[in-house]
Amino acid sequence: MQAIKIRCCTVNLRFVKNTILLIFAALLFNLIVKAQEKLPFEKQKVVLTDGTEKLLWISLDEKADLLHYKPDENSKPENYNPSDVVSFEYANQQYYSLPMRDGYFTFFKVYHEGQEYAVLEKSPSYKALRVIAEESNGEYSFCQNSINDKFYLCYRDSNTFGSGSRTVYNQAFYGSYIRKFVVDKIVYLAIEGKLKLFYLETDERLNPFDNGTGARPGRYKTEEMLSKFIEDEQKIKTIQKKVKKNKLDIRFPPHLVIALESVYH
Repeated sequence: MQAIKIRCCTVNLRFVKNTILLIFAALLFNLIVKAQEKLPFEKQKVVLTDGTEKLLWISLDEKADLLHYKPDENSKPENYNPSDVVSFEYANQQYYSLPMRDGYFTFFKVYHEGQEYAVLEKSPSYKALRVIAEESNGEYSFCQNSINDKFYLCYRDSNTFGSGSRTVYNQAFYGSYIRKFVVDKIVYLAIEGKLKLFYLETDERLNPFDNGTGARPGRYKTEEMLSKFIEDEQKIKTIQKKVKKNKLDIRFPPHLVIALESVYH
């Protein structure tokens, strides 16, 4: 009799667990539907990968890497993945779907598109940050540990001493710490046949992408940031002069476009 009772209790526990999971899934689905209903939709032309162009009501969810669309304003929204789309305009900005790497397409905001270079920006997403971490040769790691509106990356910092909310001692590397920072924007630069990560805009004062002070990059930091993309030293010197003369901050995409216009078209 005891064995039978235990078996019954086990079945009941499994039933309760499955029921809770179903309720959670239903609640999550309702939240997604409600979020879609509140998203700002606007009527725009969308170019799809099969070559067709459609005039649709669209709303872009960059964090989820989805383009919500409706054939008419009052219909129920459906979704396009980045791999379904070539381009569209949203909120007065041009967007393209491009591969961050083979097999993974995502939406990029276009600040400049020309024959010689392009400046692109995107908001962070789970997949995008995973790609950045995996392609950083161990410099960064994906450290998102909860469902949150913010997106995090971590990096090993051997120059940090003490502790804080963003600093965790790493026992695997004696004398070093793991720092976590919020990624706000991701800037890519396509130039001279290369499409690479150019800059991560973060909330980290010691951002490894700039000079560690948050100040506008000076002459040598400008050279360091561009040398990964441009081999011609004379072009870099011309850009440096433009940056200095116009007091540009090349971490800011519109300023980066102005700086590059001094040597590219």
